[in-house]
Amino acid sequence: MRTVCLALCLSAAATSTGAFAPLVRVVSSWTTRRGAATSSADAWTQLDAEYQTVKTATTLDDESTAAPVLTLYRDTNGWCPFCERVWLSLQVKGIKYEEKLVNLRDKPEWFLKMAEEAGHPKGLVPAIKLAHSGEVIFESLDILERLESDFPEAVALKPKNNPDSEALVEFCPDFMNASASFVYGRDDEGSEEKKANFFSALDKLDRLLSASPSGLMSCTDTIGQADVMMVPFLERYRYQLPYQAGVSIVGGQWPNIDRWCEAMDSVPEYVNRVKGDEYSWVAVVSTFMKMFNSNGTSLDPARSLAADQADAKANMLLESVADEASTILGDTSEGAVQARLEAAHKLLTNHGPIIRDATAAEVKSQKELERVGSDAEREVEELLQETVMSLLQAGTDSGSVTDSRKPSAVKARAARVISSRLCAPRDMGSSAAKQLRAALLALEREYS
Repeated sequence: MRTVCLALCLSAAATSTGAFAPLVRVVSSWTTRRGAATSSADAWTQLDAEYQTVKTATTLDDESTAAPVLTLYRDTNGWCPFCERVWLSLQVKGIKYEEKLVNLRDKPEWFLKMAEEAGHPKGLVPAIKLAHSGEVIFESLDILERLESDFPEAVALKPKNNPDSEALVEFCPDFMNASASFVYGRDDEGSEEKKANFFSALDKLDRLLSASPSGLMSCTDTIGQADVMMVPFLERYRYQLPYQAGVSIVGGQWPNIDRWCEAMDSVPEYVNRVKGDEYSWVAVVSTFMKMFNSNGTSLDPARSLAADQADAKANMLLESVADEASTILGDTSEGAVQARLEAAHKLLTNHGPIIRDATAAEVKSQKELERVGSDAEREVEELLQETVMSLLQAGTDSGSVTDSRKPSAVKARAARVISSRLCAPRDMGSSAAKQLRAALLALEREYS
């Protein structure tokens, strides 16, 4: 686990003789060099060197070089709640793992063969493969049990001698049945009864949570099995049900669910990588509404209005980030510094696909989001390079100094497109996504 040096978490107002001085000189050097005749490849190489310097300067301990003890197979979009259960459990337990993403629309033959040999011909995710034995395990609950039994030295999630938490674990299946019946079957016969059952389940969950001193379902200061089992679903309900069903599970009649959400939002292993942010969940509401619509992809007027409201809310969330960009990028806390490094690393290692997506003539998703055109690849690449530099400079003296930029409609549009396409946790953790959107949207306004 990386730990940011406290000397580098000082205020951005540090003087040139303070802790940021070497870092400021390093990141400012690229701004000077980029004016020279530099190839695209050279520019990325220079930026990677800057990134490595900043990473080293802000890190006390190197990441563990121990070999992974298992492989996690999960969906590419980060939408599968059952995958999220296992993913979060691994993060909390601190178990070293590698990750292989599976396209659920076009599952690779090697994965289907592995699933067939393991007795799961449908090839559902999640799955894990143990490194020491090669054993492959499917089904999220079975995997959670094996993580508890096979890695006793890791953080335990299953409650022991904790009746309040055990009651929440036992209630999970009943809650999941009631919620799934309402959320995904409310168009069917008995919709009012399904809604009543869902509300009754929320009432019981709120009562059970009232016994937790910490607000967590573990009823301790660290998350437990019930939290891991429930959060993937409650996270989606929290952000999507107001549009999908006109139901809000927070800010109303269930105060202990509110308290639980606040407690979960303070868990680093969850927030920094596994959690989907509000924008990402709201932006896909219209897609999900069509996906689970009983009448096909054509929505009735009421649902079409709800989808439009969700899209409008997603745009408002982006504008809010743009308005707060200077504050977001000025955050010098450990979490913010590491989030910016994560975002910068993603651009450094994945800029090619991002450029192609932003300039694509034919797109497969978010078709209503107009791309910038294939003749703008160089300008989009320059924008990404400037974004990396902005992330590396943020929180330093040089982070408050920007070059005078000539207006560029293409770069401004590209910044908006990439911000809109960014999805947490598919592309990165929600904290990193927040920092990256802030950097992009600040550049959008500078170029507008």
